[in-house]
Amino acid sequence: MKVENEMNMTLIKGIVFLIIFLFGVFAAFSQSNVAFGGKAGFSQSELYGNDIEDVNFRNSIAAGAFLKISPVSFFAIQPEFLFRKKGAVHERNALNIQEKYEINYFEVPVLAKLRLPIADVVYPNIFAGPYYAYRTSASYTVQQTDTDVMVERNVDINRSDYGGIVGAGVDFELGILFLSMDARYGFGAEEIEDTNDALDLKNRDWNVMGGVGIIF
Repeated sequence: MKVENEMNMTLIKGIVFLIIFLFGVFAAFSQSNVAFGGKAGFSQSELYGNDIEDVNFRNSIAAGAFLKISPVSFFAIQPEFLFRKKGAVHERNALNIQEKYEINYFEVPVLAKLRLPIADVVYPNIFAGPYYAYRTSASYTVQQTDTDVMVERNVDINRSDYGGIVGAGVDFELGILFLSMDARYGFGAEEIEDTNDALDLKNRDWNVMGGVGIIF
């Protein structure tokens, strides 16, 4: 656990450094186009890995804030600060049980966006980048499918998660008003369980999000 805590602190420090660096980039590019605002959307999450048998989505809402920094019109860096609900229902048919994972995170993606300017108003784009997520709460329940008996059990869920995001969208810059829509796919690289005999289960999700902000 001590090693895990040290790794988590290292990741958190890295994110803080990256945010400070991004503000430094903004200061260096005094003519940068900067937008700040909120965003929200629909999310479908599930689990993947070598130990998956049959899994059902967890549907939820993702919401938070974003900061877009465009030193040039065709490129932008966009860190986001999101509250996310992940997890899934895992059907382990061989054991006649149904496992339900509900994991809530505070997630920080940092996205690099390639944009195609159209009349300096519409900006179709593709994007990719890493994310780090800190678990805020989690629950794990097991139901016997042959008896319908449900029991909530204590399972150590990793305090943190990290992975990648890829997607595409479109930005609109209308005077000082910034609007965005995007679809994205996120995939975790960390097993969700923190036990010696942890199953190979990782997060992944599909999202459709929209945002509105002010251009500075």
